Amino acid sequence: MRLMINETTNSDLDMSQGSDWSDPAWHTLAEFSLPSEPGNEKTAMAEVANLIQPLNLPETLLERVKTAVAESTMNAMEHGNQYQADLPVQISVYYTQEKLRVRIIDQGPGPDFET
Repeated sequence: MRLMINETTNSDLDMSQGSDWSDPAWHTLAEFSLPSEPGNEKTAMAEVANLIQPLNLPETLLERVKTAVAESTMNAMEHGNQYQADLPVQISVYYTQEKLRVRIIDQGPGPDFET
């Protein structure tokens, strides 16, 4: 199973290579949001781990997913939302028979490509 973690801003830029969102094989496992508060990266990690448990991923891959979700959520809260609790981080989990995609979206303005 391939793992894709997309961390995007509210402008919803898809940073993945060769995106195949139109593929009807993608299923939404869950979508949820969390306030941008320190420690909520652990909540995101635990929630995603719980959601994907039925997929029976190998333990090493599960640990990689958990680390990626925690780090990406923390980055979104810190750099995108500046830990403003009223700005949520949105987390979506999708899967196909062969792939797992976790999308983490913050409410920040995104990178300034002009400078």
